Amino acid sequence: MPPRSGKSELVSHWFPVWILEHWPESKVMLASYEAEFAAHWGRQVRNSIRDHEDRLTVRVASDSAATNRWETTAGGGMFTAGIGGPFTGRGGNLLLIDDPVRNMQQANSHTYRETLWSRFQQGH
Repeated sequence: MPPRSGKSELVSHWFPVWILEHWPESKVMLASYEAEFAAHWGRQVRNSIRDHEDRLTVRVASDSAATNRWETTAGGGMFTAGIGGPFTGRGGNLLLIDDPVRNMQQANSHTYRETLWSRFQQGH
C-alpha cells in the first residue's frame, strides 16, 4: 500500500486493540525504526482501550501504564521498541513491525537492509 494510506492506523493501532479485546492475556510486541515512533502506537492502543471502556471488556492495569510497555488486568499487554531494541528475553504472542526503515536513504542502502535482515533473523 502507498504511504499515508492508513496501514499504521489499522495494523499498529486498531489491530492490537482488537487482539487484546478478544485475548486480553496476549502479549503484543511492536517494533519500528525508532523507539519513540513505536511508543506512539503503544500510547494510541492504551488510550483507545481506556477511551472505549464502555464498549470493551479488556482493561489496562492501573499500575502499568507507560506508553512503551503496559499490561492488561488479564496479564497481557503491549511492549514497544525500536529495531534493535530490548526485545531479547521477552515473550510475545504477536510481533508487529511498522516502518522498519526511517527514510528512502535507508531503504535504498544495501548495507542497512542487510543489517536489518540480519537482526530479524537473529531475533533482535
